[in-house]
Amino acid sequence: MTARNLFIAAALAAALVPVAALPAAGAAKKTSPADAVEQSEKVTAPLLRDSVIVDDKVIYLGDLFINVGEKADAAVAYAPAPGDRAIFDARWLYRVARAYRLNWRPLSARQQVVVERVSQVIERAEIVDTIMAALFEKGADPASELDLSTQLTRVHIAGNATPTIGVDDITYDPRSQRFAAVVSIPKGDPAGERLRLTGRLYPVVKIPVVSKVMARNDILTERDVKWIRIRADRIMPDTVTKLEDLVGMSVKRGLRPDDVIR
Repeated sequence: MTARNLFIAAALAAALVPVAALPAAGAAKKTSPADAVEQSEKVTAPLLRDSVIVDDKVIYLGDLFINVGEKADAAVAYAPAPGDRAIFDARWLYRVARAYRLNWRPLSARQQVVVERVSQVIERAEIVDTIMAALFEKGADPASELDLSTQLTRVHIAGNATPTIGVDDITYDPRSQRFAAVVSIPKGDPAGERLRLTGRLYPVVKIPVVSKVMARNDILTERDVKWIRIRADRIMPDTVTKLEDLVGMSVKRGLRPDDVIR
């Protein structure tokens, strides 16, 4: 074999590596055990939620953090009142994370979680109607109008509670028309809202008013009139209270629907 042929043979031997020794096309790089553990920890590391809605009296660790495993059911704080919200700041969250040995720390001092409590709303009108029903049983005039002295708009109760209203106690003075009531929401629930409300009943009368816009000098007919209920103490001495005093009369000034006519 010539020198030239020997050189070519040596070059081919060096190039022809066994196929098994070559990495497969597109094969992934082998991961060391240490890298695998680090990657797993990143995937399963606790993550803080931005906002939370709860329907319980307490807040659990799993409400605040994702990936906390069996620790998710640990109670960490009282929930806000129904309909309210609470803000937990970075310092408090970090203390909780350390207490439960979570691999988490806040990204900044401004990091926080907002927790809102689910609620049902009991409107003021529903409470008034319930008190009125109790007063009727005490002999109050069903045509009266109830005016609460206590400031009250609405009541929030737990989202899983039964939306009932109970009057636990009520006193009524027929002479002064004043009353005092103890109301529980939900009815009979010792953990629910308990309100002490006071107020007064006012006699109500029906008066005729115009049902549409009336211009000056328009002649009133019976079709232009409707009846409304109004508290007796709000009627002025010159208020028209009879239909016959209106029909056929000329309007002295412009009137809007439901305007009291004097």
